[in-house]
Amino acid sequence: MTGAAGSISLWRDRDYRNYRVSRAVSLLGSHMSGLAFPLLVLGMGESAVKAGLLGTCAVVVGTLSKLPAGHLADRFDQKRLMLAMDAVRLAAVGSIPLAAALGHLTFPQLVAVALVEGVATAIFGSAAMVFVRVVVPPAQFALAMSQSQRIFGIAALVGPMLGGALYAVDPFLPFVVDTVSYAVSGVLLLGVSARPGERGRGEDEPAGEDRRVTAGLRWLAAHRGVLGLTAFCAVLNLVGAASGLAAVLVMSGQGVPSGVIGIVMACTGCGVVAGSLVVTRVMKLGPVRLYPAVGLLWAGSFGILSLSQSPWVMGACLTFMAALGPSASVMLFQLVAERSPRSMYGRVIAAQGLISTSLAFAGPLLAGVMVAWFGGTTVWLVFAGLCLAATLVAIPSLIEAGRAAEPAETSEPAETLEPAETAEPDVLAHDVRDPRTGPETRHERRP
Repeated sequence: MTGAAGSISLWRDRDYRNYRVSRAVSLLGSHMSGLAFPLLVLGMGESAVKAGLLGTCAVVVGTLSKLPAGHLADRFDQKRLMLAMDAVRLAAVGSIPLAAALGHLTFPQLVAVALVEGVATAIFGSAAMVFVRVVVPPAQFALAMSQSQRIFGIAALVGPMLGGALYAVDPFLPFVVDTVSYAVSGVLLLGVSARPGERGRGEDEPAGEDRRVTAGLRWLAAHRGVLGLTAFCAVLNLVGAASGLAAVLVMSGQGVPSGVIGIVMACTGCGVVAGSLVVTRVMKLGPVRLYPAVGLLWAGSFGILSLSQSPWVMGACLTFMAALGPSASVMLFQLVAERSPRSMYGRVIAAQGLISTSLAFAGPLLAGVMVAWFGGTTVWLVFAGLCLAATLVAIPSLIEAGRAAEPAETSEPAETLEPAETAEPDVLAHDVRDPRTGPETRHERRP
């Protein structure tokens, strides 16, 4: 396959097709169970605080596992790691309906499932990010990534609706379906015949290669342009995580019907899908033009929200901002892939993901406090100011990143790789259904 090959040629590759479908199935199951988890906790008679604690446990342990997970992905066979983590997650999620059937389901068990799944998902995500170079030719990175973003957007849009419908039939049905999704994912991955090192460059490590768990952080510290761009995206992730919840709170305070609120917020999934369709075209702008445009357009969109009370204007602005995410995400991962050593890629991407999502955890709290204290208009103006300030501060890094985007003068061509769904989109997340399953984080987030 060549760089000029279209999506048909990429889908004709059996290894890629198995990999992509396995991720789509697993993502759909993740979003279904992600919606059902807090509902199940409340249905067991537990408090909303405990429902939030469950999500926090998953997020915290997943974050703490990022760097060790990247280290494992660089050191071991990625396909075997992915299969092992699918098996672990299948057992963890499957224990919920099993314990319920036996009459022994407890809240501590749900917490244990959240912790196990958080670690397993982090390891799986890092392994998938490294392994994808085996199934995707470097020349087709942008095409593969746009398809990845598209599938993620569809799963984020359809998954919660299916999860809610299944929960209405039986509270444990979403978990049964999610368990089956892991089994299907594993079977499809078994059908991937390619092994690490069969495509692309060899697997030999350069002499003196840094083998430490923190090698990715050290690499980013030495590449200030990429580090600055990652920090820029971290600020926008904070704003994205806060703006979704702020929109819900503002509309609720205005008396907007819950059905309308649901439609408005579902538009963000449509925005991700739409944005994924134009990734390859938008990326031609290059980082020097793309990221300032994203920052300024986000600031302008928040400015519009400060002037309008219409939920439909809010939906249009949120959709537009979400549509900018896929191109920005692909560009950042491509810059990292072009510069980072192959033997360190898992750790570098893990470090980049850790930094870019480091502020997003404070987003919902920031939204709640600001809406309660200042009201909707002030909140949107503050978000606009944050986007504008982040863009101005990031200009030196953007210039450096633009130079890094030029082909490196080395004896072998730069490789472009696709991040797996579990890690994407760490950039420009914009979903408030459940902080554990939204594309903040971009990736396959568990309870």
